[in-house]
Amino acid sequence: MKAVIKFIFQTIAVVIIAIGGFTIYLIQQSEPEPKPEMSQADTDAGIMRLVCKDTINANLHDPSSAEWGFRDDGWFQTWPVSDDGENLSVTAKFRAKNKLGALVVAEYTCTAKRVDGELQFMGIKAL
Repeated sequence: MKAVIKFIFQTIAVVIIAIGGFTIYLIQQSEPEPKPEMSQADTDAGIMRLVCKDTINANLHDPSSAEWGFRDDGWFQTWPVSDDGENLSVTAKFRAKNKLGALVVAEYTCTAKRVDGELQFMGIKAL
């Protein structure tokens, strides 16, 4: 009889330890992984893309017609950034309606310069 009671208590102890270990495992799995920090170059590239898009959009004949060429895997695929450490340029390729209402492909390059750690928008040029 003592052996049976001892076996039951040992079994209960093993089950409790197993449940505790599994609970700890689940808690660790549910914690979000920390996001990697973006480098300053990546941040600047994102800012340049937004400034370029806003500048172009302000000058379109029909801004609502613009198809910016974004993809699900990111607009960096269609709006490449060139960064030499001092100067940045974004090449923007998109479609939008011209003043005749025809949907045309357009391509622009926006440039900026780093001055004292800040970006200064230099201009935009149609290609």
